[in-house]
Amino acid sequence: MWDIASIIIYGIGENKMLDPGGYSKLPKISAAAFIMTIIVILLITPYVTRGQEGSAGVGVLNVPPEYSETRIVTEDGIMKVYLTISDYNSWSDIYNVTVTIENGDTINALFIFRHYENKTSTTPLAEFEEKIGKNYLIENKCKYLHSEKTDTVSDRCLLHLVFAFYPVPGNQLTILTYDKGGLSAKTYIEYNVEGIPRSTSLIMLPWMTTPIEFPADTLDALAVAFATTVTSAIILKKSKSKEEDT
Repeated sequence: MWDIASIIIYGIGENKMLDPGGYSKLPKISAAAFIMTIIVILLITPYVTRGQEGSAGVGVLNVPPEYSETRIVTEDGIMKVYLTISDYNSWSDIYNVTVTIENGDTINALFIFRHYENKTSTTPLAEFEEKIGKNYLIENKCKYLHSEKTDTVSDRCLLHLVFAFYPVPGNQLTILTYDKGGLSAKTYIEYNVEGIPRSTSLIMLPWMTTPIEFPADTLDALAVAFATTVTSAIILKKSKSKEEDT
């Protein structure tokens, strides 16, 4: 394997063989300046590369983020969007991530993960927030994770997020990620929820905007009590009607 210095020396030797005495005809000052420039480049290159790798993932120019994993699951009546976002400038270059749930042209919910207060900040904020919706987002079940190591590309570049929320009616779920340099990446997850489905542990009261979680036994007991009350009311009403007729 040849390094740059070997190639330069070989090239100079080739020139001397092809044109004997040609190299000696170059101005001495120009030749000295050329050689000094090459030496300086060889000396500073390792330090420049090392500095880029330490502060920007794998030492590349600004590139847009990518999605390594996107999936959605339902657990105990709660929907969770799992995201693994890759940024080869470093996971710390990711600025914010939004999850939007739409029904046609109507936005029913918009959640945002704010990594920093602003683009110049270096202190992570790591905050989940609901910008549009009816208290669907469950902040204490949302998660933010990255590696504290820098040994591998995955350690330096991957950011893991979990958005947790109650089912939102809609037919399209869009994910949009921005980095600090203003570059973005968008993707979609198959999503089709017509309403909040019947759950063994969730109930939606008409005057509230968020489902309330109950044990399954409690829901069954409430259903039986409601049915008994309605049946009793009907029987009493019929008995009263018969008494009035007589």
